Parts: sequence; C-alpha cells; structure tokens
Amino acid sequence: MKNLALYVLMAFALLLSNDLMAQAKTCCGTGVVAPEVATGVNTVVKKWEPTSAATLAVPATGLPNTEYLILKKGTLAGSDPNGDMILGSSVDGVFIPDTLNKNGFTLAENDTFDLVAVGFDLQQVKTLGDSLINGVFASNGASCCGIFDALAKIQRSQDPTGFTSDDSTALSNFCDTMSARGITNSNDISNLGDVLVIFEAFSDTSLSVESLVDVLETINQNGTSITTDCGGTGSNNFLKYGVNPSKRSSTPVPVERLGKSETAFMVFPNPAGEFVHVYVTTKEAADLTVNVYSTIGAKVHSHQLNNVVGNEQMTVDVSNFAAGVYYVELTDGLNKDIQKVIVR
Repeated sequence: MKNLALYVLMAFALLLSNDLMAQAKTCCGTGVVAPEVATGVNTVVKKWEPTSAATLAVPATGLPNTEYLILKKGTLAGSDPNGDMILGSSVDGVFIPDTLNKNGFTLAENDTFDLVAVGFDLQQVKTLGDSLINGVFASNGASCCGIFDALAKIQRSQDPTGFTSDDSTALSNFCDTMSARGITNSNDISNLGDVLVIFEAFSDTSLSVESLVDVLETINQNGTSITTDCGGTGSNNFLKYGVNPSKRSSTPVPVERLGKSETAFMVFPNPAGEFVHVYVTTKEAADLTVNVYSTIGAKVHSHQLNNVVGNEQMTVDVSNFAAGVYYVELTDGLNKDIQKVIVR
C-alpha cells in the first residue's frame, strides 16, 4: 500500500521538469519511435470552421494509437513555466477552434494554437484506468479506489503546509471525479481526450505537453510500485508512449466573426431529440446559410435563409442523426458563427 502511495503522490505532484530537451520522449520497448507532426506555420484557419487533418512528418513505430494534443500558445498550464496549456485533443487533428474551452480559456481571435502528435497504447491505459477505479486488493477485498482518500490523509499529515486542502480534496475525490466526467470503466476510455481526463483528475490545473510527459515518465519509473491488483505489471517502463514536445504545427486563428452585434442566433432545445430549432435575428437584411457539422467536420445538413430581416426560425430534423455532439454554423458567406448542440 505504501508503494502505491508513492506512485499516486508522485503522479499527483506531476513532477514538473526544469527543462525538457528538444528530442522525442519515448517509452517503451525496442524500436519505439515517437510520431512527429509536420512543423511550421500552416494556412490560416477560421475559428468557426473545422481545421484540416494533421500531417505527420514521422509516423509512430511500435505504438498502435496516434492522436493530437491541441495547445493554446502563450498560456501557461497551472504553475508550469515551460508549457502551453492543453486545450483539448483530436483523433486526426480536425477540430473547430471556436468550440474549445478549458477552465475558461479559449482560442480568441489572433491567437495561435499548436498540434503535437502523441503515440500511445490505448489498451494499456484502459487496463490501468479501469483497475485503479474498479480494482480491489486481493489480500483484504478493499477497493483500489478507496486508497486515494487514505493517501490524501497520510500525505496531509506528513506535509501539512505543502499539501493543501485543495490538493487533498482533488486526490481523495479521484474516483468521484472520474465518475462525474463519465469514466467508470475501461469502456469509457476511448481516446486521448479520456486519457487526459484521468491525468488531470489528480489536479485542478490544466496540463501542458511537458507536464503530461512528466506524468508518463513518473508512472513508468514507478511501475514496480503499482500493485498488480490495481493495474501494475510488476515491472517498470510498462506504459508505452512517444511524443516530441518540440515538433509542433503552428497555426494562427483569424479575426472575423458573424455580424458582431448585427446578427444573433440561438439553438434549442439543447440537448435535442428529434428536432433542433434555429432562431435567427438580424438588424439588416441578409442572405444566410445554416450548416450542421459533425465533430469530424463532415457537413450533415445545410439550409438557405434568403433576405432575412428581423426574426426568422427554421427546424432541422435530427431524428436520423447518430447521438453525439454537432456544430450549427450560421454564415453570410463571409463571416460566420457557431454553436454546439447535443443530439440524444
């Protein structure tokens, strides 16, 4: 139990490095190569439209999954002096900038974001996460999840000034946090975004790519300290990954938005069942188009509104849409705005 405490507390602290060198960080196994996204400033994207798919300059080797971190440049993650905040992730690098929001931070006009490729083994993370949340100790039948509360109390008694009340709450509520964020077993861990949720549950601050690498390295350095009852393998360097923090695809975000105070629209109900109603109001006559996109940027619906002035309402039949998140876009052909809607 003390060995598990060592692992959890080290991961919770994140062990922020003094300096991450430019080379790729990899683990584990012979021939593992980190993926690297094509670098340099790319074509300007519009914050209300899906980005293009990312391009890899170096593909991953020995890592079955490759996804992308989305970083907000110039925004520090927590107390990390080295890193830009991770705003989100994407399976293929495609996302809509206007929909990102992490702890109140977004991609504002004229901001710049980066994409960083990450190679990993999703099945390993699923096994570890599921064991920590749902595993039990064979010796006494106690829940692995319950150990987090005990660890918080132990660490607080040992370090009452360095381990704050907020830290204690974050650690002791780890499994409740997972449940609140929709992760209760391995079936709920399906992509890099879910992996980030697990690591961020140890802290109330957002991760940077540098601190994420530190967490991964800490886990691997203490693999023998994680009991096999709670996802350990009995050996160090068991969690495979590859990432090069210095290889980033840098892309600026443009200025224009739809209508500013001249045009507004709302989407309801949200969440939606069979229909979504789009309500538009304009101060001046305008020809508008309503488009609906899936999370991967596919246009699934389009409707033209001609010579709109004052109030206008239209209805989109979503009864045949797969359940999930969609983005409703309103455009006048030059400027655009977007709102998110959930279809159940």
